[in-house]
Amino acid sequence: MEIDLKKVVAFMQKNAFCFATTEENGNPRVRPFCTCMEYENKLYVIMSETMHPDQKDIRPVWTQVMNNPNIAICTWDETKKWLRITGVVKEDTSIEVKRKMIADNRIMDDFTTNDVSGFQRIFLVDDMKIELRGNCADCCAGDGFCTHDNCKRQKMFFMS
Repeated sequence: MEIDLKKVVAFMQKNAFCFATTEENGNPRVRPFCTCMEYENKLYVIMSETMHPDQKDIRPVWTQVMNNPNIAICTWDETKKWLRITGVVKEDTSIEVKRKMIADNRIMDDFTTNDVSGFQRIFLVDDMKIELRGNCADCCAGDGFCTHDNCKRQKMFFMS
């Protein structure tokens, strides 16, 4: 069985997620993100190069992923289920990906495909690893917080 990326993305969209990068000095930087999608069994995130198309100031997150494309994503829900994703982001400029991002994310309602190409950038999370964890007292000994990679209950939530 493989991880169902559509379930992972639905979980991320429902709960929002934290997106971690590295500053030039090597310090970690984390910020909330809310826009992602699954397309052709791949994970995509979106970020803007500047705060607005008319601005010239480059956003720190943009500079950070350009300097070091290694990222981490973490999200969780009220039942203490959580996941961590690590990978390398690579910009995807294909029009199909842009259209899908706009269609899948209501936050993008104000943008057209042309707007996205000049200001919002879409990134594929490549070389992705997903860790699943959570509260599964029904199947694990101890305090109920599972740290077992083979936990059947946790994997069932995200498996196809």
